[in-house]
Amino acid sequence: MHQTVGQALALIEKLKPRRAWFTHIAHDLAHAETNDRLRKLGLRHVQLAYDGLQLEARVDAASSFPAARLPSRIHSNIGLSFHFAGTMGRSLRPSGRGGVLAIGNFDGIHLGHQAILRAAVQHAAKTKDVANRADLRPFAPQILRPESAPMRLSTNAQRMDWFGTVGLEAAVVLPFTLDLARLSPQEFVDQILVRGLHVRAVLVGENFRFGHRQGGDVALLRELGARHGFAVEIIPPVALDGEVVSSTAIRREIAAANVTHAARLLGRPFALTGEIVTGTGTGRRFTFPTLNLKPEQELLSPAAST
Repeated sequence: MHQTVGQALALIEKLKPRRAWFTHIAHDLAHAETNDRLRKLGLRHVQLAYDGLQLEARVDAASSFPAARLPSRIHSNIGLSFHFAGTMGRSLRPSGRGGVLAIGNFDGIHLGHQAILRAAVQHAAKTKDVANRADLRPFAPQILRPESAPMRLSTNAQRMDWFGTVGLEAAVVLPFTLDLARLSPQEFVDQILVRGLHVRAVLVGENFRFGHRQGGDVALLRELGARHGFAVEIIPPVALDGEVVSSTAIRREIAAANVTHAARLLGRPFALTGEIVTGTGTGRRFTFPTLNLKPEQELLSPAAST
């Protein structure tokens, strides 16, 4: 059926799906702007589809849905709050809830990151705790190794928005300083995870490292978790067509102008944000007016017009 956005939203309201995607989209329906408008309307479970989108569906054990109506495994957002280090524990203590914390770099929030974040949301739903994620600012390599730090795929605002989309309730901002970098793995767990965040579960990827000079690994994290009374869940990497999804691979594809494949690894289009600025006026004089974007992203594709 060919529908307007309003007609499609009316049908979505009637059917009440957990997640809805618009397909067969008219060329004049701006992708990023329409998704932003849907989010502002409170419809975070509704998005425009894109080339390379892959959907994975499953039947919930407690669900009465017939096979023809498989619910999506993606959770709708329930509101994202922000805490600086030290305030999260104080906000949890009166409620009696603990923290289920996803830790990692999460630059780009690609398919592998999404697997960790959604696992944290699912764990928190079972234990009635708060699903949250620790966000280091600024980016650690920019402080420790500024000369060789990789260019970031996403801005802080983009990451926070995507954290909410996958269903996290809170994001904990950890100001990254040299003092924090000097904490041993044991001190990091004791001071940050246990005393500061009152974690009941921590979810990380297989290659997670932490503490001074990255001295801690997942084996040590499990050991410290058993000592301090919190669970540790290790999420295996996600592979797409035999390729492990990683921020490094996505940076490589974007740098080579393979933005379609980068979108498959990200699980959504690679998007640029920034300010519209005045250009030279060449387009207006010779063809038609154009928009000039001053991007906020560090990494740009050669396919982007400058």
